[in-house]
Formats: sequence, C-alpha cells, structure tokens
Amino acid sequence: MRRNRIIGTLAGVLIVMMIFAFAYLPLRILRNASQAANRVSHSHLVRQEIRDISESLRSIEFQHRNFVFTGEQRYRVLREMEIVRLFGETKDVEQLVVDNPGHLRLIAELNEKIRNGLVSLMSVDDDLRLPMEQKILQRLPFHEKILGDLLNRVKILDQNEATLLAMRQEKLMDSMQNDNLISIVMGFISTTLIVSLFIMYRIDSIAKERSAQALRVANIQVERANEMKSAFLANMSHEIRTPLGVMLGFADLLAGAGLSDVERVKYVDVIRRNGKALSQIINDILDLSKVEAGKIAIEKIEFNLTEILTDIADLFDLKAEEKGMVFSIETMGSLPKTYLSDPTRIRQILINLVSNAMKFTEHGSVQLHCEWEAGLHASHEGELIFTVTDTGLGMNLDQQGRLFQAFSQADDSIAREYGGTGLGLLLSRRLARLLGGDVELTYSAPGRGSTFVARIPAYASISDDRPLAHLKRQSQNVRASQLSQPVLTNLLQDVRILLAEDAPDNQLLLTHILESRGAKVSVVSNGRDAVNSALKGDQDLILMDVQMPIMGGHEAAHELRKKGYRGPIVALTAHAMLEEREKSHHYGYNDFLTKPIDSEKLILTIKQHMGELH
Repeated sequence: MRRNRIIGTLAGVLIVMMIFAFAYLPLRILRNASQAANRVSHSHLVRQEIRDISESLRSIEFQHRNFVFTGEQRYRVLREMEIVRLFGETKDVEQLVVDNPGHLRLIAELNEKIRNGLVSLMSVDDDLRLPMEQKILQRLPFHEKILGDLLNRVKILDQNEATLLAMRQEKLMDSMQNDNLISIVMGFISTTLIVSLFIMYRIDSIAKERSAQALRVANIQVERANEMKSAFLANMSHEIRTPLGVMLGFADLLAGAGLSDVERVKYVDVIRRNGKALSQIINDILDLSKVEAGKIAIEKIEFNLTEILTDIADLFDLKAEEKGMVFSIETMGSLPKTYLSDPTRIRQILINLVSNAMKFTEHGSVQLHCEWEAGLHASHEGELIFTVTDTGLGMNLDQQGRLFQAFSQADDSIAREYGGTGLGLLLSRRLARLLGGDVELTYSAPGRGSTFVARIPAYASISDDRPLAHLKRQSQNVRASQLSQPVLTNLLQDVRILLAEDAPDNQLLLTHILESRGAKVSVVSNGRDAVNSALKGDQDLILMDVQMPIMGGHEAAHELRKKGYRGPIVALTAHAMLEEREKSHHYGYNDFLTKPIDSEKLILTIKQHMGELH
C-alpha cells in the first residue's frame, strides 16, 4: 500500500513536470528565440540595406565618371536610375530603423548630404564643352569630398548596426544557453522521475508477478490436491469395498442353512483374510495421515531383533505357502542382539516391504537380509540395513519414477491386477525418515524382480553385548487347496451367466450366489477372455467387473458393443460414485451394481434383464 502511494505521488509530480516541460517551457523557449532571432534578422536586413546604399553610391560615381569622360547620354541615364534606387534604399532604411532614434538621425543626415551632393553633381552636366582636363578638375571635388563624405557616413551607420547586431546575437546566445540549461535540468528531473517511476513500477510488477506466480502455484497445488483427493476417494472406495463386499457376502452365506463344517471353516477363513486386508488399508491411511500431520510418536526403547524377524517370518510363511513361493530371512555378518530404536515402526516398515514384494511375485522367492553397519566413531552407533529382494515383476525406469507417491503404483494395469493403495512404500519411507534413515529402490528390472533397502539408524545396547545368533529361516513350498464349489439350488434355473471377475474370493462368492439359484456360471479373470467367451454366443448375460488385468471392464464392454454383441452387460464395481455410473452407460452397460454385492438385488437385476431378453 505504501509503495502504491509513493508511485502515485511520483506519477503526479511527473505529470506536473511534464506539463511544464513539454507545454510551457517549449513555448517560452520558442518565444524568446523567435524574438531574439527576429532582432538579429532585422539587424542583418538593415546592414544589407546599408551595403546597398554604399553600392548605389559607388555605382553613381562610376556612371557619373563615364558620363563626364565620354559625354554619352546612356551613362547619364544609368546614373539617374542609380540615383532613384539610392533614394529608394535610403527610404527603406528609414522604415527599418524607425524604432532606433540614433540610426534614424544618421539616416536623415545622410539623406541631406545625398541631396546636396547630388545638386553639386548635377552642375557638372551644365557645360559638356569644357576640355577633358577641366571636366576632371570639376569631377574631383565631388569624388573626394561629397562622395567620400557620404561613404564615410554610410560606413559609420553600418558599424553602429554591426555593434547592435553583435549585441543582439550575444543576447540570443545567452537566451538560448539559459533555455538549454533549463531544458537540461527539466530533462534530467523528468528522466529521473521516469526512471524512478519505472523502477517502482517494475518492483511493483515483479511483486505482483511473484504473487501471481505464487497464486498459480497454489492453484496448481490445489488442483493437484483435488486430483489426489479424487484418486484417494476412488482408490479407497475400491480397496475398501472389495474386501468388505467379500466379508459381507460370505457372512450371508454363513447365515444360511445346509453348509458343511468344511465350507464354514473356509468361509470364515475368507472373511478373516479380507478383514485383515481391510484393517491393513485403514491402518496405512491413518498412519500416513499421522505422519503427514506430524502427529506420529517415535519411541526409543530397547528391543530384540530376533523377535521382530521371527514375527515377520510367522506372518508371511503362510502367505508364501499359499502362493507356492519361498520366503526366507537371513542375518548377515555379526549383529548385536538388542538395539535402541522404535521396534514398532521397524516392524511396520518390514511388513510393508515384504508384503509389497510378495504381492508382485507370483513364483520364485522373496528374501529378507539383515545386517549391522557400525559407525566410524563408536561401535555401538550404526545402522540396521534390511534388504528385501524378490523375483517378481520388476519395473522399468518410468515405473520406478512413480514409486513412493501416495495412491500411485507402477501403472494402472498393475493396480487393477494386484490391487493395493500404493501407500505401503510411501509410508515405509516416511517412517524410516522419521527414524533418521531411508527406504530406497536399489535394483529393479522387468521380469527380474526388485530390491528395496531400508536403512534404520540405531544404537546397539551396551547392557547386552551378546551377538545375535545367525538366523536363517525358509518357508515350505506348499500350495493352498482350492475352495470347494457351493451347493446349487433352482432359483435361476438354466440361466447362462458369464462372470468376468479377477478377485478369486469374489469369484467364489458370486459363483455360489448364482449357482445356488440354478444359474450356470462361466468364470473368466480378465476383460480379454470375457470378450472372447461372450462372442461365442453361448451366454445369456455378462456380469463384468470394471477393474481387471489385461483388459478392463470398460474396454471389454466397449469392444463387445463395437463387435455387435447385443446381450445384457451388467457392470460390477467397488466405485460407487455418480460419475462411475454415468461412465458405465457410455461404455455400453445395461446396468450398474456396486460392491459389496447385494445378492437379492443381483438376482432381481438378472431376472429383469432376462425378462427383457425373452
């Protein structure tokens, strides 16, 4: 605000100075210069007229001499013409010096002398019969006295006018110098004001540009935050509703009659497994929110490293057996047994890293190596280095650049096929940095797996300096048994349904619901298989999950409609937002069902479309 007032004041002063400099000052300079120049020009004109008088006198003398010596009348005529011109020039001079009394007096005396001299001159013409010598003697008095006196007077008049001209020229120069000095001062002041105003304007412009840039950055951040919020809502809707839908569906199955003990145990196991997955998602969200807000507490307590590694092994052995892979934990070198740090956060970092490795490894192995790197200055200070290596999908450079970002995975197809929020790696890095360390990707290649390294600063306990016994533990390579098919009933007798769903638990749940009503269900795990199967023409209705690997539900439905498929297609998705429903109609779906699936609504929807079909 103060800068604006200064700029306004400078602008006002500059405007006043500009008005004076560019309006009054030029007029004043022009007026003074014009007046002085007119005086100088007037003096030059007077001197010119005086020189004309002098030339006329000399011409009269010349023509008179010729007339006297030759007696020819033409010289007399020429002389008289010069006399007439002389009187005209003296009259012109009188008019020019009318405002100068001194010059006017000299001109009057000159005129008197010219008249008297011309009378004497004319007397020579009375007798032209005189001898040449006598003519010359009569001419000499005029030439020496009369004309000489006239020329002297003209010369005096010219000298006086020359003096006056010099004075006027000096006055003109003084006036011009003064005006030039004023102009220079005014120009300097105006330039200084212009420069000052420009500087203030630039400062203000730069400040405004910075403010605008900050506003643009803030708008970009707000837009990015809105996009992240939308991505968060979409991902959370999918990731939370998917296990929740499975849990509710199998809970309904457990409430039904006619289930064997084996089926009940399997259904309970499905509910428990999805409940743990849902709990992990919620915990990751809450922990990340606490880290972002700076609300998470970091402890420094003594813990036994063996206990943490054993807990990790017990937690992931079963999952490794279910996927038919090998999971191993091994310590490297000599490690202290107990440490001082935050065991809860270290355990959480390791769980996230190992879980992430197992998620993207279909076969092969996942290895967790642990080693201690002592500090240079004190042996009890150093870093615990945890290295998690898998033989899974691996990533290219572009995919690696998208790691450690909230709600971001390598690409959308990976998110559709393997699920997840993308929070695990980000949370692990944030927690490690809170502990003073870091989590980094040290190696990854498509089809060759990845290696993540977590470095956690810690203090080896001085009270317990016993070394940790070398630990090497490996899970068994055993595949989990497949779930049995549910019992059929006759509610949707002989309705042929193609179920396109990539989640095994959802496949089991939906298949049980549909086949228990008498439907004949064919299951595919991706959109490409759904398109190929549907085009064979042996299905009455398609239940299409929106997010699937290889080809998503939207792409599959759109391709089917382009290829002429006219059967009903019902979208199944955990995205319950309005824009998702509108998008489904654009891609050619006939209906839209959200997860968790309401079995009664599912059956009613199918029966309605079967009625339209028949």
